[in-house]
Parts: sequence; C-alpha cells; structure tokens
Amino acid sequence: MKVLPVTVSLPALPVTVLRSSPSQQQLPVVDGDQVSLSEQSLATAKTKNEIWALHARIYGPRGLDQQVGNEYRTLGEHAFKSLAPPEDYGPVDAQRFTKTLRYLDGIYKLSGVETKFDENPFWGMGRGELAAIEMDEAGYTKEERYAAFRAKGALDNMFFTRLAEYTTSTHDHRPMEKGYLEYLDNLTPVERLNYPDNERAAVAARLAHAEEEQGSLPSGFSLWKYINWDPKGRCNREVLADATVVEPTSSAQSRTDV
Repeated sequence: MKVLPVTVSLPALPVTVLRSSPSQQQLPVVDGDQVSLSEQSLATAKTKNEIWALHARIYGPRGLDQQVGNEYRTLGEHAFKSLAPPEDYGPVDAQRFTKTLRYLDGIYKLSGVETKFDENPFWGMGRGELAAIEMDEAGYTKEERYAAFRAKGALDNMFFTRLAEYTTSTHDHRPMEKGYLEYLDNLTPVERLNYPDNERAAVAARLAHAEEEQGSLPSGFSLWKYINWDPKGRCNREVLADATVVEPTSSAQSRTDV
C-alpha cells in the first residue's frame, strides 16, 4: 500500500462563491429570434431565482450574520435581549426566542466565539432540521435562524475536524474525501451554491485516486451518519475499517469512541 503525503485542508464552511445569478447568465439576443418557454421551464427558472435570492439573504454580504450583528450593535445589549417575540408565538416558541437572544448576546460579547454549545436552543437537532430552520423565513425569526445556522456550522466543523485528525494520524485520505463527497450530496440546493459547480467531480476524482493508491473502501461504506457528531467524539481506525459499525442513536448513549 502506497502512503500518500498528508496535506489536509478542511473544506470551507461555507464559502461564498462569486458567480453570476441565473438572471445574469443570458445569451446574446439575435435579431429575428423568438424564444418560447414552456410552463415547466418558467417554473424552473422561477425556482432557480428563488434559490439564488434565498442564498443571498442567508449567506451573502447582507446575510443572516450581518443582519443580526447589525441589529445587536444598533440596539445594544439590553434592548436586543428585550426584543419581543412575534405576536403569533405561543409560550414554547416565545421561550425559545428569548433563549436565542440570550445565546446570541453571549456570542457577540465574545466576538463570535462558541463556549457552551448547549446554550444554543437549537443545539442537539440533526443537521437536516437545522438547515430547514435556517431557510424557513416564515416560521422563525432571523435571530432564531441565525442560531440554527451557527449550530449547523458547528456540526459541520466537528465532522471535518474529526476526519482531518484521522487523516493526519493515519495518512489515509479516503475517509476525508468520502466524507466530503457525502457532505456535498446531502446539501440543500441553497447550501450547494456555496461551492463551485465542479466541486463534486473534483472530490470524486481525489477519492478515486486515493482508493487506487490505498485500496477501495468497503461496499456501502458511509460516514454521513457521523454528521451529528458529539463534541467529545473522535474518529478511530476500528469505526472506519468496519462498515457495519453503527453509531449509537440515543443521545443518552456515549459516543466518545466514534
């Protein structure tokens, strides 16, 4: 088995890729041309534009982090923490909103540094749930969506940090590339815009090269189940070598050997 040099770099989470939006990607108009779009094509174009617009509102220069950060700086600590929940919120939702404000206040006092994950009312949810909340402009406030955004980002960073640690200690690049490939495949269309169009093909090529050098991963091998990694969890050879190992599903069970 050939050992590959270790040059581990974590995927950017997220990276804002400056590309033209669908409305800017227009072909030159030729005299005499008449273009007719079907209802399905029009619906598809509308959907793509909506995805780009939502992406800009979440990840763009005036995205959630800037919106909430500007609000905090404009109002000040006391006024920010005293914001009233939406009128249609029930007691449970209102309590979650208040906890969100307290959590964000602590974050801003520490210049964005996470100290206690469990102070985020959305911590403990699965990545899919967090991504859905992050994009739900009708069901949650921007403050709550930003808290979900931060919880999701923490999960992503833990996922890739564990894989990078494994790669560095074993010189085995396959789990990192496999994990990154599965990560890309499980992103929402909005999140996928954070990465270049050819990113998946590039990662798949690196995985294929690593498997040529170090052997193929077992059939059905998957790392995606570890996306909700416990902060105290770690990656070890036994888990990655045995595709039948299943991570405990109960939050009450220990996951420190993962």
